Amino acid sequence: MNEIPNFGTYHYAVKKSISLTNATTIPAGSNITLRANDFIELKPGFEVGIGRSLYLDVSPCDFDCEEYFTDKTITSNTTVKGCDILNVKDVDIFNSANVAFTADEEVIIKPGFRAEAGINVKISINP
Repeated sequence: MNEIPNFGTYHYAVKKSISLTNATTIPAGSNITLRANDFIELKPGFEVGIGRSLYLDVSPCDFDCEEYFTDKTITSNTTVKGCDILNVKDVDIFNSANVAFTADEEVIIKPGFRAEAGINVKISINP
C-alpha cells in the first residue's frame, strides 16, 4: 500500500506493507492506527501535524491473533485479527471508530456487543 488519499474511506485491515510520503495527510483532530505485517515506511516529507495522532504497529500475523476479544471499549480505528475463530463479547464501540474483525474460519459476535450509531464495523474471513 502506498499513500492513503482519504482516511474516511480507508480500509483499516492489516496490510502487507505501507509506505507514506507528504502525499498522505493525517486529518486534523484524528487518531489513526495503521498496521502492517512486513514494514511501515515513512518517506521524506511525511509528517503528523499538531492536533493529530498516529499509531504504527508492525508485527507478523502469526504472532498477533486473538481467540477471545472481550470486555473492551473501542474509541479509535481498530483492527482485530483472530486466529481460526474469533469470539467477540462485551465490546462497546464509540467515537465514530472504524473497526475490522477478521479470522481464518469464523467471527462470532456474542451478547454484549454494542456499536454507536454511525460506526463502521467490518467482519471478514481470510481467504
